[in-house]
Amino acid sequence: MEFLNIAVPRSEAELAVMVSLLVAHEIPHYVHNQGFGGLYPGMQVPLYNTRRIMVPEAWFEDAAQLLAALRDEDGDAARLPPRDRMRIVAEGLLGGWPVPFPRQKPSPEPAPDDTGPEPGPAA
Repeated sequence: MEFLNIAVPRSEAELAVMVSLLVAHEIPHYVHNQGFGGLYPGMQVPLYNTRRIMVPEAWFEDAAQLLAALRDEDGDAARLPPRDRMRIVAEGLLGGWPVPFPRQKPSPEPAPDDTGPEPGPAA
């Protein structure tokens, strides 16, 4: 049995609604990256942490008709408004949000040893 990708939800709420519709209509489905995709919130990388709803090939037409109400007239999922797009770009440029890197603390220089007089020449 081959599973086909039917939808890529943009949020946890959209995923819950889509899965609820499929369950209510008894359409078998599989959510790829269901558990792993929620571990790393933020930037969604395809084939890494993006969750996708998949249905068997025999149920694809029924699922497509059912989920069609959640899509806009172009057939694509709703797009982000320009304000949100600009926020994402600003976070990426100013905050280093998309690619975090470990910040290393500078190692403190050792303080001179003031515990006593310097040893003299060995006799």
